[in-house]
Amino acid sequence: MVRDFYWKHTGEGLWIMKEKDLYSVGLTMEVLTQLEDITFLDLLSLDEIQKDEPFLHVESRKAVHEFPLPLSGKLTKINNKMMDEPELLNELTWVVMIDSISEEEFMKLEHYKPQRMKRKVG
Repeated sequence: MVRDFYWKHTGEGLWIMKEKDLYSVGLTMEVLTQLEDITFLDLLSLDEIQKDEPFLHVESRKAVHEFPLPLSGKLTKINNKMMDEPELLNELTWVVMIDSISEEEFMKLEHYKPQRMKRKVG
C-alpha cells in the first residue's frame, strides 16, 4: 500500500516520495502530459543536489525543461532504464533516489496523491 502522506509535490512538476531514509523523485502527470513524448533525460548533478538549482534536464518533442529540487540532498541511485529509455516514463516511475534531505524541509512541501496508486519499479 502506498500512503499518500509520504508523497510530496515540489510545485515545479516533480514529486518526492519518502521510503525510510530514501527519497524517490519523479515527474508528475501534469508535466508528463504537458511535455509529451519525452526523448532525452540528463542529470545536471551526479552527486550533491543543491536546493533550488536545476538537477534534471528533460527534452521532448514540445520543449526543453530543467527541473530544480526545492531541497538539498545527495544522489544515491539513478534509474538507468529511464535514462536510456525516457519514453517509458510515467507518473509513478522514479528517476533518481536521494538521501540526506532535511525531514523538516520535506514535511513543508505540499501533499501529492498520484492518479495511479500502483507503484511501478523502473
